[in-house]
Amino acid sequence: MTRRRVLITVSAMLTALALSGATAGAAAPPSVHGAGLVTLSDAFGEFAGDPVVFQVSARGAGAGATGHFNVVHVDDAGGLYAHATGDVTCLVVDGTVAAVTGIIRHAWFRDFPGAAVVGAAVAITMADHGSDDALGFDFEFFGSTIAPCGPIPPFLPIEQGNFLVR
Repeated sequence: MTRRRVLITVSAMLTALALSGATAGAAAPPSVHGAGLVTLSDAFGEFAGDPVVFQVSARGAGAGATGHFNVVHVDDAGGLYAHATGDVTCLVVDGTVAAVTGIIRHAWFRDFPGAAVVGAAVAITMADHGSDDALGFDFEFFGSTIAPCGPIPPFLPIEQGNFLVR
């Protein structure tokens, strides 16, 4: 192989690595990906026993993180009660626990048509413990103050699904 062909091949490989975001020896950025079904506990009053599915995909560190979340709340009769989607604004990973905060971009609540929840902050924390994952969450529209990058203790077991924290 000529020197020119070697340089072109090496240049192409380095360009491909740069475009993929990979570099030799660089660690992958923190991330959390997955979905999980939880059942609301008695602490949720009239909503106790309702299933809620959380889907989160986030990558990056701190306020530089990107990603999205999706939350679907179904009532005990199987009807759609609420659905909210949004953008991740922060990700903090500590071992096998990932704390995500974000902003709701689209929402629908059966009992609160036109509710002003778009733009509200959300906090979701996932603990990746193999088959014993857990999740905690809070929403600003519950009257809570959501701290940027602030974790919520994981208080509900994941009944179906899995979160992968890296």
